[in-house]
This record gives sequence, C-alpha cells and structure tokens, in this order.
Amino acid sequence: MGVRLTGFHIHHQGMAMEPYYIMREIDSVIYMKETNCAPDDWCMLEVENSRHRDKSDVATYLGFADVLKDCEYGHVYKLEDRKPIEELEQLIEELGAKSWDGFNKSVQRRGVLDAGDSYSLFLEFSDGSTVKVYGYNACPEGFDDLKLKIMKMFQSLEE
Repeated sequence: MGVRLTGFHIHHQGMAMEPYYIMREIDSVIYMKETNCAPDDWCMLEVENSRHRDKSDVATYLGFADVLKDCEYGHVYKLEDRKPIEELEQLIEELGAKSWDGFNKSVQRRGVLDAGDSYSLFLEFSDGSTVKVYGYNACPEGFDDLKLKIMKMFQSLEE
C-alpha cells in the first residue's frame, strides 16, 4: 500500500482571510474540515477544556478534524471514498512537496501598504513523517497548485 497521507492543514491569508482546510484519517475514516479557526486558536480552546496540553501541536489539532466547536464556523465532511486523497497524494509526489519540509521564508515588500500574504502547510504521513511549511510573501514553487487542488476537493464536497 505504501506511505499514505493521513492528515493535512493548509492556509493562505492575504487581502482576504481564506478558510483553514484540514484533513485527518481517524480510525480508517477520512474527515475533512473547512473552518475559520486557526490551529493555535483552536488548540487554546482545547487546552482550556483540558483535552490536551500542548497548544502548538498541529498534529493534535488535526486529530479534531471531525469536530466543530461552538465558536467555530465551518463544515465537517466524512469521505466515503479515498480517491480524492489518492489524487492529492499523487500531486504531492509530482510537486515534490515532501522536499518542502522546513521551508520558512519571509520576504519584506517595500512600498506596499497591505499586510502581505502568509502561508502555512502541514502534511502528515502514515510512516510518521511530516512536512511543515511557513512563509510570509514567499512559498515553495507549486504551493498554489496544491492549495488549488485542496480547495477544489472541498468545493466538490459542498455540491
């Protein structure tokens, strides 16, 4: 079967605040969540509820992909078919996204009045490996393709 994608979190914020897109395989069931709640915000809610202790643990945040908090706006989807995730795994392979691990770049833009664009990505695989990407006005080549694929996956679930 090989190494499978078991979870992800992706977000881009620019002039408009885009949703946070999350996926996690929990007990062989795939949950996908589109939410307005950032990992640190969400984990702080959980710390307050004593469900776990580490507020910065994105993997723990992914573990709650099947839950919407009372203060959280979004949607949770349960996938019946793994095919969309397999297509995403193929794109991750084609883009070489595993090599993005550790990308953390910030580029200042002079003379620009907006706050710029920030990017974050977390991928988790069945072998325990992860990919963590952060950027401000910079992202790895192919990031936008991956983000677009994930957004289209969520749009197809809404139909």
